[in-house]
Amino acid sequence: MTTKKTARNDPCPCGSGKKYKQCCQPSDDAQSATRSKVNDEIAGLMQTATGHQEAGRLVEADATCKQILERAPDHPDALHLQAMIAYQVGMHDVATLLLQHVVEIAPDYADAHHNLGVVLMAQGQPAEAVTHYTNAIALQPSHPSAHFNLGNAFKEQGKLAEAIASYQKAAVHTPDRAPLHNNLADALQSQGRLSEAIVHYRKALAIDPNLAEVHYNLGDALRELEALDDAAASYRQAIRIRPDYAEAYNNLANVLEQQGDLDQAAGVFRQAIAVRPDFVEAYDNLGIALHKQDKLDEAIARFRQAILLKPGFAKVHNSLGEALYALGHVHEAIASCRQAHALDPDFADACNSLCNMLRELGQLDEAVAFGERALSLKPNDAQICTNLGNSLQAQGRLDDAIACYRQVLSIRNTTQGRLAAPPQYARPRAPPADRLRLGGFFQSCGRVFYRTRTRRPRHVTGRGVLLLQPYPPRRPYHANQRACRPLADVRPHERRPAR
Repeated sequence: MTTKKTARNDPCPCGSGKKYKQCCQPSDDAQSATRSKVNDEIAGLMQTATGHQEAGRLVEADATCKQILERAPDHPDALHLQAMIAYQVGMHDVATLLLQHVVEIAPDYADAHHNLGVVLMAQGQPAEAVTHYTNAIALQPSHPSAHFNLGNAFKEQGKLAEAIASYQKAAVHTPDRAPLHNNLADALQSQGRLSEAIVHYRKALAIDPNLAEVHYNLGDALRELEALDDAAASYRQAIRIRPDYAEAYNNLANVLEQQGDLDQAAGVFRQAIAVRPDFVEAYDNLGIALHKQDKLDEAIARFRQAILLKPGFAKVHNSLGEALYALGHVHEAIASCRQAHALDPDFADACNSLCNMLRELGQLDEAVAFGERALSLKPNDAQICTNLGNSLQAQGRLDDAIACYRQVLSIRNTTQGRLAAPPQYARPRAPPADRLRLGGFFQSCGRVFYRTRTRRPRHVTGRGVLLLQPYPPRRPYHANQRACRPLADVRPHERRPAR
């Protein structure tokens, strides 16, 4: 049986004889009061849920959100907060689904677009993140984090010009944020704009002088500018703030080595190892410093320790080969350098070492082949040109050798490759802006053996997160991958009523 709904002008079911609208129909005021009461309850629950979430009581926050959604299944703020809770516990897929639903039902919700960008960045989707950061900015041009994290997303894609522009816009709205100046400086440094980068690193430190990682980054920029005393001071300040900062010890030691203080450099490398006993690159750098001091047996021991820790590290196999060669163990040295080449066929230093060593044994065809391979990988390396020229000369190919030597003279007139120049530190940056660190030279078997150490390009990674993270350090310049991750300040922002 179907019950007919009483219309406004129907007789009132109570039997009074009056029309329904004049008798028992609820008034608009009553309906409005009911709605207001429900809204007040939801607002109170939302405030409670937010308090739980900010205090880290995520289970309670989620339970309170569920109470809200029972009353209002598409409540955007409750869904948004549930998404942030899911993100905090590592459920990125769930967070993405929830936030996508929020922006569908509330397309003008700037914070939802922003935080969806954050989650997409965490999932390795910077291009999609850019879309939602851009939407957030279109809805709220002065959004406190969207410009900043848009810069991080552009930087993740290697779009440095766009990243710098976004960071600069963020600085207009929030000029007193140290992470912003740190990331802007890092992007400028990646473009080779060192003086501008140093200005922004110092602005970050003016805001918060106790940021060890920013002191470290400033040291990297000063070191690349060849302001070695200032670079060393920055690394020391980073160590004072963070006594367990192994990377800062390592780069300080590299600066000391470049300044010619090998004893102190070796001591600081040992401190880096004491702080982090599995720091493979520090073992390798310590071995190189000992090699320069002609402490070959101790250097070889350090290289072998590094190989035990990381057998697949091509560079240390090459360093070991150079030390063995200097000690006169030619065949063992060649075997070690061949291992380096097998691990990384594009490692120019290993090819260069093999070119020299095989020439010593009279295996000229193979020596020239390795020399040509090294030069194809580093066409502007004066030392490789010299060694290839020597091998060609030994082979009797005098015209080709002269062409190599002429190329050496051309390179020497540039800043890219002076023979026996002070070591050039390659700052971790996105390719193709990697540079070489040119070592000194040493004599072995009666001939000059030029040694070059390559610094591999390191790639930018930057991920937005919902909570403010510590400042990312640059990895030491010797590492094989980029590690300076842009800082993200993506604290969730409550939806504010329109004014």
